[in-house]
Amino acid sequence: MPTAEERLASLEAKVDTIADLRNLIVELRGDMNARFTSMDTRFTSMDRRFTSIDTRFTSIDARFASIDARFVNIDARFTELQENMNGRFTEVSGRFTGIDGRFTTVDARFTEMSGLIASLDAKVDRHFMWLMGMMVTGFIAVIGALIGVVYR
Repeated sequence: MPTAEERLASLEAKVDTIADLRNLIVELRGDMNARFTSMDTRFTSMDRRFTSIDTRFTSIDARFASIDARFVNIDARFTELQENMNGRFTEVSGRFTGIDGRFTTVDARFTEMSGLIASLDAKVDRHFMWLMGMMVTGFIAVIGALIGVVYR
């Protein structure tokens, strides 16, 4: 078992250590307070910056509101243009339907003309055959007459 002096020396060493710890804690507190003060200053500065940024965003939001109004106007114009174009396309489709009817009529006329031309072709062929027959007959008659004159 240690003596009273040793115990006392041990206690004094512990008390000195505790005093040193207290001094370190006081220094730490001061250092921490300084750092927190610095952080408060920085946060205040950041708050000012965020306020400035919020102001900028508010102005940008106002600009977007005017841009949205412009897009509404542009959308209305395009809707009007689209309706106009749809009306014109409907009109053109109607015209093409009319033209298709005309082409059908013209096609029927061509079919009728084709039949008439075929019948005319057959008629011309028949007349050509008769004409050739008469010419050959006339030629034979002339030759026969010439032969008759020669042998008479």
